[in-house]
Amino acid sequence: MKSITYLQDAFARCPPKSPLRIQLVEKLVFFSTERKDRTKKIDDIERAIHIFQQALPFYPPAQPERGPILALLAGGLRERFDTSRNLYDLDKSIEYSHEALSCYRPEFVGRYTLMARLASALRDRYDIKRNTVDIQRSIDYGYEALASCPQDQRTEIAYALATALRTRFSTHGQLEDLDDAIIRLRQILQTAPQMSNPNLRLIFMIELAESLGLRFDRAGQPDDLQESIQCGYNALLLHPTGQIRQSALLFLSRSLGRRYSHMGQLGDLTSSISFLREALSLDLTPESPRRLELLTGLSGSLCRLFERTKDPDAFEECILYGQEALRHCTTEQDADRLPLIFSLGRLYSEQHSQTGKLEDLEKAIEYIQEAVSKYPPQSFKHLAVTTDLTLALIKRYRALHKSEDIDECIDLGYKTLSLCPPEWLGHPQRLTLLAALATSLFLRYSSTENIRDCINSIRFAREGYGVLQYNWGILLTNVNLVLCSYQSSTMNDSLYAQHFGQMRHTH
Repeated sequence: MKSITYLQDAFARCPPKSPLRIQLVEKLVFFSTERKDRTKKIDDIERAIHIFQQALPFYPPAQPERGPILALLAGGLRERFDTSRNLYDLDKSIEYSHEALSCYRPEFVGRYTLMARLASALRDRYDIKRNTVDIQRSIDYGYEALASCPQDQRTEIAYALATALRTRFSTHGQLEDLDDAIIRLRQILQTAPQMSNPNLRLIFMIELAESLGLRFDRAGQPDDLQESIQCGYNALLLHPTGQIRQSALLFLSRSLGRRYSHMGQLGDLTSSISFLREALSLDLTPESPRRLELLTGLSGSLCRLFERTKDPDAFEECILYGQEALRHCTTEQDADRLPLIFSLGRLYSEQHSQTGKLEDLEKAIEYIQEAVSKYPPQSFKHLAVTTDLTLALIKRYRALHKSEDIDECIDLGYKTLSLCPPEWLGHPQRLTLLAALATSLFLRYSSTENIRDCINSIRFAREGYGVLQYNWGILLTNVNLVLCSYQSSTMNDSLYAQHFGQMRHTH
């Protein structure tokens, strides 16, 4: 520290045109870089950045030494960004890195290091600004750095490239990106079986497990799911601790949850819940950024357990964890809040079916209405929550006979059906919505005797039957359709009603 102070004092006293100034600058750059890298303290990072900025005018664009100074300045700004999260530092770091690259010839052996750092900075900026140009350039630089780096330096760069590819997949949904990320992660684990830092191998295994799980969600290949689960168990066999163990438990839990959805084996669901409980127990501070994710996952898994077993303890725990998770959400965190309110809405609706308590139904409607207002109108999730809401409103109408409930149900049904793309025509979720709409129209007809509601009820019920054939029971409208059709004056509708009456006795 004293050497830097003495050098700065000497530099300040040195005449402007003295040839010693450049020598003092070089020594200042060297000593400030060494101290910054050794201590990692923010004061030393700040001092080094200031010295690099002072040194830059001594190396005009024509000089070959300008590239290293730009690279040092870019690195210092990136380190300060990691502490301060000031976007200006990250922007300037990227700017100086681009300029530094232009100072080096393509054949320069150390160029790959600067490209790798630039790729990482661009990916970080994408996470903040969501500018697709940044993630594209990050991947381009990652490929170029990987192609030119020595074999023993490939691991970190390949991992960064895999991370960027998975990030782009999550945004654009191109399966090729996920395929390439999985290839990179497998290669890392195969070519570096023994790593000096065992935690690195754990991180790579966890990332591979999650990437395989995501590909299973998209492509549905059982081998991907099985490998994902095996990666998770193998990671736990290495006895990780702290946050790394927490990550391994979380991702293994997700993979087991996927297999439960695919195979329906209750043991997978209970194991998934057990791993989530352990992961949450490692989260000792309520302010931990991962706590919300863990609470949401545990609440959702317990909801599925209650739906399967009707265990009242699972219901109580699900509500407890779900409400704690909601307290961690802010109004801006819709992405975190939505799965919670969706699960809680369904849970209270299921509980109402068991208990018949109106307060459970009111809670269900409150949560589901919020979910309907937040999901994009043309998304499949919007169809799912709208269907849940229409069914809940029908239940409340039958209990309280408030006409506004059935009116809202019908308006929602018409609006949501108009947004469904053709490929959803025969999906069970759409057919359930048809059932709810047909039932709602008949209920309103029973109250108002508006023949138009009667006719439309028949129309929607017929549409559902035309797709479902003999799975008509899913639509829940056998009796309503028979009664409604007999109200019609046409012979065809009367015959249609007789046909459904016969079906009702055979199913």
